[in-house]
Amino acid sequence: MKNKFVINVLAILIIFQIISIENVHSSDTNKAWIDRMKLFKEMGANMRKLKQAQDTLVMFKSAMVINNNSKKLLKTSFWPKDSGGEKTRAKIEIWQNIEDFQNKFKSLGKASANLIMVAKKGDLEIARSAFRKMARTCGSCHRDYRAPKKW
Repeated sequence: MKNKFVINVLAILIIFQIISIENVHSSDTNKAWIDRMKLFKEMGANMRKLKQAQDTLVMFKSAMVINNNSKKLLKTSFWPKDSGGEKTRAKIEIWQNIEDFQNKFKSLGKASANLIMVAKKGDLEIARSAFRKMARTCGSCHRDYRAPKKW
């Protein structure tokens, strides 16, 4: 009788431990998703500012945000396994092709750094041209790794 009680208690403890481990993974995955969504929303807001910009100072500031966020999003901590899927627009291909995915962020970093440099010079038309090149870099990643809106 005493052995059955001990075995049952141990079984319950093991089950709670497994549930606890799954919840930690789930909360890490959820945190990564929340953190990267914040950065992406900030990038999207700055892309809209760039699209409407009438001076190079606005372009410079927005390009700085995009450049900084692209460097942050290179970190694998933002992309833990199983942090895409139903709740997100992140395609499974991100995790299947993580190196290519990271290379696209590197390209965005270079394109936004170029826009920063060009915007500093103050020529609005040249800065707009650099912005269009940077926007194509964003689009190439969206085509491969971002699912369409579900709503």
